[in-house]
Amino acid sequence: MRTIRDIVGHFTLVAVTMALFSACNKPNTNVPTLDLSGNWERSQDANQNSPAPLMDLVQVAPDSVEVGYHGVDGETCDCNSFHLVIPLNKTMQCSESTLEFEYHTQPNSSFGYTSTASVSVRFCTGSCPTDGFYTGPQFLGSEQIGHSNCAFLPNMNNNFPVPPQLHEGLNVIPLGSLQADINGSCDGTFDTIDVHLQGYGCYEKTDHARFTLANLRIY
Repeated sequence: MRTIRDIVGHFTLVAVTMALFSACNKPNTNVPTLDLSGNWERSQDANQNSPAPLMDLVQVAPDSVEVGYHGVDGETCDCNSFHLVIPLNKTMQCSESTLEFEYHTQPNSSFGYTSTASVSVRFCTGSCPTDGFYTGPQFLGSEQIGHSNCAFLPNMNNNFPVPPQLHEGLNVIPLGSLQADINGSCDGTFDTIDVHLQGYGCYEKTDHARFTLANLRIY
């Protein structure tokens, strides 16, 4: 039987998680945005045995990038992405740093049990590992909840949590507040980030989405 303390603790956790995104409703314009116009490359982030979903690099600009994906008939489910490694040219402390970006999806995107979009920002020293099913220091979040092969952190069990860890508009994420089974982790220091814009899709061509990440900052 759940106690009053258990129930209060659960809602406290939800409130704290939601506060990660509502603590600041304005961008920190005192910090310059990171350059997103580098060489975005394809990555198979999970399963690594299927071309589905097919990822499209729609548009790249210094302050934004737009990607899309769609399912492929007859193919198994996978989590694919476009990713960009960004050296920060300085060492940052996880416990003192904040990740900030804007996120938008196109209204006609199709989300469901076999279609999700997500963002993984990985915190590295030097080069970032390219292994599939990466479980190292990172923020991982989606607007969708429930089943996804992109939800591959150990305690996610292929399900993005409630409440969603990503939302339309401005996202402000203190790295010291990340929780391993909800949205990732960050301990120690880092000097490089690796941004993965992920799509999960399967054998239905009707599974599709387009989404944009913009005004990326870390401070």
